[in-house]
Amino acid sequence: MYHVNEFTGKEWTVICSSQPPPYDVTGMYLLWSDDRDRLLEIARTEIGSGAFHEARLSVLPGKKPAEHVLCLFAPDGARKVDLSHRVRDSGGGITYLYWRDGTTLPVRRELNVTGLIGEVAEDATTS
Repeated sequence: MYHVNEFTGKEWTVICSSQPPPYDVTGMYLLWSDDRDRLLEIARTEIGSGAFHEARLSVLPGKKPAEHVLCLFAPDGARKVDLSHRVRDSGGGITYLYWRDGTTLPVRRELNVTGLIGEVAEDATTS
């Protein structure tokens, strides 16, 4: 079991493992739901189990449809079927799930919340 860290900014909650991923992030799995708490629980479970090392969850829902998005960062799309089964078996409530190549996030970010309240400062250096 991995320790899970959470940092919330204006647009995203970043959920990450205490350990950096042993792989290069090349894309993400996207899960959509109007139930933000459900998506947050999925992120905590997946990262806590070591299946994933980093995710981000929208703070506010989109406009059309009014749903939150959870991005689980990964090296490839090979986990799509396993992830969809775990999501379905744990109660569902997810309206869409797919793999998207590419990400705007670096492989490893240093998150610094010292002196900030409710904000996430990001150093975009990779390691």
